[in-house]
Amino acid sequence: MSVVDLKRKISTEWAGQPAAELCLRIVDYLTARSSQQLKMLTFQTLAKAAQRAEVDSDVLTAIQILTSTKLAILDSKAMFVDDDSEEHELTDDEFAEVMRTGEFVHPETGELVPDYARHVFPFFVPTAEFLAEKTDD
Repeated sequence: MSVVDLKRKISTEWAGQPAAELCLRIVDYLTARSSQQLKMLTFQTLAKAAQRAEVDSDVLTAIQILTSTKLAILDSKAMFVDDDSEEHELTDDEFAEVMRTGEFVHPETGELVPDYARHVFPFFVPTAEFLAEKTDD
């Protein structure tokens, strides 16, 4: 689906919802940047893209629309940063397991990570389909 069609569908399907305008701002933000600049989008990055000072309920709704509806253009990912500041991207299955069990095992040491929530960070990346549709600079 083209970016124009995507924006039209967002405007139509979520008309009157504050999150719709935020979705459109996020789409514009994503479209205006190169693929290289979009490799790790945090909640705060997306709030700024939506022109909000902080992550509020409308920003969260916009992110949900853009990640989990038929118009999804963002994939959810997660990163583990250990005590040595080493970064380890989690697979979808690993992240789902962490969320299901409430436990996280260090990918290199095999040891249970205490207080893993302080070390596991969600982030987002545009879908391959969206990247194919947008025009890179």
